[in-house]
Amino acid sequence: MLVGSRLSLTQNNQEHIDNPKNYADGEDARKYDPRLRGPVLPEELSIDIQSGMKNYIANERGNWSTSIGYVKYSLTRSIHFGRLFKHGGGSQDDLFEAFRCLGQALHTCEDFSAHSNYIELSLIELGHYNVFPHVGVNTMINLRGKQVYPLVTGTFGGVDFLHSVLGEASDHVAQSETQSEVQEMQKALSDASGSATRGNPGTEQQASGLIELLSKVPGTSGICQEARSLQRDSQAQAISNQDQGDPSRAGLPFGMGSNSSSAQSINPQAIYAKIYPIMVFRDNVMRTISSIVSHIPGLESLIDKVRAYKLLPKP
Repeated sequence: MLVGSRLSLTQNNQEHIDNPKNYADGEDARKYDPRLRGPVLPEELSIDIQSGMKNYIANERGNWSTSIGYVKYSLTRSIHFGRLFKHGGGSQDDLFEAFRCLGQALHTCEDFSAHSNYIELSLIELGHYNVFPHVGVNTMINLRGKQVYPLVTGTFGGVDFLHSVLGEASDHVAQSETQSEVQEMQKALSDASGSATRGNPGTEQQASGLIELLSKVPGTSGICQEARSLQRDSQAQAISNQDQGDPSRAGLPFGMGSNSSSAQSINPQAIYAKIYPIMVFRDNVMRTISSIVSHIPGLESLIDKVRAYKLLPKP
């Protein structure tokens, strides 16, 4: 299943230290693009008895790609282009490539602790035994004379992809606490709402399109009703803004004016109160689809279509 993967054409699971199990649902992904990795070897998923980690992380003694190899490659490439820029008369593109490769190497190093049970194993090593190691109780191995749990990472599939995409909306809202960010969000909301009240049916069509799309998924009647309710509330708010008689306020959500003095008096809590039902709706969509997406063949193909509908405007 390539749809539910965050892997780009040129970056495979080793960049994120993801467990490659079930990559492309066992298919050879290279038939879709030759730059993708080949089928997963069973040996990649085994534990390296010399390091205590999965082979795909740092065991370079086999014929598979590893995350440590990706870091070495990226740093070597970064050094090469850095030297080329400084001493070889290179261009700005060489400098940018040096920085890009450095960034992707550091990203992988960051993911070592973020995507693995490294922190839990460290706490256990420090004597904190009431810690879940994210592996079975019978998986301990003998590593240099000591019984330890292996270091592993998780997989990244369609459901994770959905959480990643739809979860971004709440991040934008959570970051909008300063006055300047509130003003930016006001402008985005104003532009979106104003386009509908000026006779542009795009926003209405998007809402109706999302409802129609969700209605095709079994078990989503509840969230479809929520979507219709939000759509009615949005239409009522737009009409209310127009009825206030100030053309500059037409289409603005929350009864806000369009001048700078009005922007200064915006109450962030009032904005959040209006946005919160949309956040709840987003979470309901995420939970509902997450609970069924892995049980119905072919349903993951809807994920890209759901992504096309912005449940929250970007600040």
